[in-house]
Amino acid sequence: MTTSATTGPTASPVPDGDDQPIMLELVDEAGVTIGTAEKLSAHRAPGRLHRAFSVFLLDQRGRMLLQRRALGKYHSPGVWSNACCGHPYPGESPFAAAARRVGEELGARPP
Repeated sequence: MTTSATTGPTASPVPDGDDQPIMLELVDEAGVTIGTAEKLSAHRAPGRLHRAFSVFLLDQRGRMLLQRRALGKYHSPGVWSNACCGHPYPGESPFAAAARRVGEELGARPP
């Protein structure tokens, strides 16, 4: 069964601008996609299980790049964290999504 928690006909998986919601893939405990939900609704209590990733970047000496999350973030503001995190858009592979976010956040591309 596929469920959807979209916000209406204007919801799109990839936002066209600041007014468009970002859609995430909802998953069951086995990681099987069961629907979509708007990002904020998936994160707000009680939360919904959704596909996400974390990127850890290490240099040749084994040092890890850290970043401090912006104080204005609704989720974990000011926390020191890995290089970047994010969510694949519905239908986007986690690797492609991670490469996209590293490019957006750091201006870098995978080797």
